[in-house]
Amino acid sequence: MPDKISFECPRCKTRWECQTSELDAPDLVIHKGGPTARHYTYRDKCQCGTLVVTEVTVQGGS
Repeated sequence: MPDKISFECPRCKTRWECQTSELDAPDLVIHKGGPTARHYTYRDKCQCGTLVVTEVTVQGGS
């Protein structure tokens, strides 16, 4: 799992990074792209109030 997650607000185009330890636990989306690819979604709120969702792909592991 990456240490930092990058976000970009679709409304105001603000970009920022958060430590994964500062965010709520991710949601496992689906195993796609093979048995070892896992996709997680992280959510954070932009300074303008928009809830931004970012998907992270992790290769390897079970």
